[in-house]
Amino acid sequence: PPPDPPTSCRSPTADPQIRNVSFESGKPLTFEVLIEVRPQITLSKTGGFAVTRKVPTITEEMVREQLQQLREQRGSWSPLAGVRPKSGNLVSVTVTTLEEGATPEDGQPHDLVLGQGQAIPELEERIMDLLPGGTADAQVRFPDDHAEESRRGKTRNVRIALHEVKEQLLPELDDALARELGDFDSLASLEARVREDLAAEATRRANDELNGELLRQIGEANDVPAPASMVHRLLHAYAESYRVDTAQFETFAKSFEPVAEAQVKRELILDAVATAQNLRATEGDLDDRVAKLAAARGLDPAKLYTSLQQNKRLGELEHSITEEKVFAWLLQQSTVTEDA
Repeated sequence: PPPDPPTSCRSPTADPQIRNVSFESGKPLTFEVLIEVRPQITLSKTGGFAVTRKVPTITEEMVREQLQQLREQRGSWSPLAGVRPKSGNLVSVTVTTLEEGATPEDGQPHDLVLGQGQAIPELEERIMDLLPGGTADAQVRFPDDHAEESRRGKTRNVRIALHEVKEQLLPELDDALARELGDFDSLASLEARVREDLAAEATRRANDELNGELLRQIGEANDVPAPASMVHRLLHAYAESYRVDTAQFETFAKSFEPVAEAQVKRELILDAVATAQNLRATEGDLDDRVAKLAAARGLDPAKLYTSLQQNKRLGELEHSITEEKVFAWLLQQSTVTEDA
């Protein structure tokens, strides 16, 4: 394989670090500048793989479920008196820890919809035993697969106060609802749009899975690395995005490390192919894409370009176009079968 290019030609992956600074009287100032660069990889095999695109058939049940979600979005909540709550009801409850070390949040009322996994199952069961205005002390156990590892299998003594119960009232699924939801003249036109949207989403998801499987095979065939420093930085970016506090970072990182590793390998492979095959987005590609986006939104292309530039979104668009070109080239080098 060809030798690695000089460091000056390779992209840095982080800000430079200054270390080993030495400043002594009568001697020149010396120091080291550490610049971590993206590893240069050579892909010996980029074709000859077999992958399958699996696009599920859109069923009437899927359409009905989506229409039901639209009804729920337009639904209203009506208070209930003198009845125990059930799955699907909205409840206002206060849950207070009865043991020492209770956090300041204990005792604060909050709302949740029963049956949607917003509280641990045992707690929901205790809530459904109460009438509005009722209070009960109970011991609840966190499931062994609880999201917070430190709470798995642990028990807590709590006091549960049920303040209010509400049921959801849903609008009729008819032409009137369709007109409320958008530019639809009938329920039939709404159903048609829902079916189209579900089909488009299914295709997008199938393409993502297809591309992911192809990159996985390329990564294995070429033993593509996932440098620890790049994985670590990506994990911190994920944690910041999900607002994970410092105390939970280690548990979060352990769960998301495979995701971060896969993403790092993905970026390295795409970058290597784009460079080797000269597939990076050009100014012409960018102008064409902006023109298409502007036409779809009824905007002036120049104004849209300026807006994207001001909001620092042109780089994202350029990266997206490059990925599309790389995947199109990669899929031509392998065998793709369709499985509906």
